[in-house]
Amino acid sequence: MAAKSVAHTAGVVKDRQWDVRTLAALALLFLIPMALFLVLRVNSEIDAAFQAEQFHFWIVSGASILGLITAIAVLISSIGRDDIWVFFVGLGLLSISGVFLLHSLATGSILFSEAHPSFSVAPPASLAAGTVLFGLSAIRYPVSVENVLVRIRPAMLALWAAAYSSVAVSLFAIPRITEVVQAVDTVDPASFGYGLAESGAGVAFMSVTVTTAVFFGAAFARYTRLLR
Repeated sequence: MAAKSVAHTAGVVKDRQWDVRTLAALALLFLIPMALFLVLRVNSEIDAAFQAEQFHFWIVSGASILGLITAIAVLISSIGRDDIWVFFVGLGLLSISGVFLLHSLATGSILFSEAHPSFSVAPPASLAAGTVLFGLSAIRYPVSVENVLVRIRPAMLALWAAAYSSVAVSLFAIPRITEVVQAVDTVDPASFGYGLAESGAGVAFMSVTVTTAVFFGAAFARYTRLLR
């Protein structure tokens, strides 16, 4: 019995060490790119500016399509499951990749004569849409509620497709439907709307960004507890 207890204790310690190493690695994966980004923003002389529209179009489109393939794979894996978590994760990935694809399609001088307003709107919109669904995936629902959600998955997917189609058509066919889209025309599209600090549009962009970060943090904390 003592040997089993020692072995169990050693296993628990090893698992905790693995947890710490995993979380540390995830933290580095997040912090290193953010640190490099801040360095470039602070030291503009080492942040060379150049136009590479063709490169941007193909790289971002390719990454978005790979994201869509991943999202579809996750959604397929959710079929037959009795919980709703995986479905919401797949739908969140689908939202991020699908909406961000609009960003690459709106690259200036590729499909349009100049940068389309949706070029600046799509990135924060994609993360905002994804964070809502990731947040929904991190909630523990009562069994009765979860059973209903599992049954209506096809309807939710159809509703998502309808909403996505409406957003895509609106952004490209009616580029001036909101103050945000109108204001983007007056600033460098590369600022992604954050250059509109003196307008209501700039406040909207920052509010969406902060809210998105908070929800992603909450979902991350929830999944960390589940994994532990």
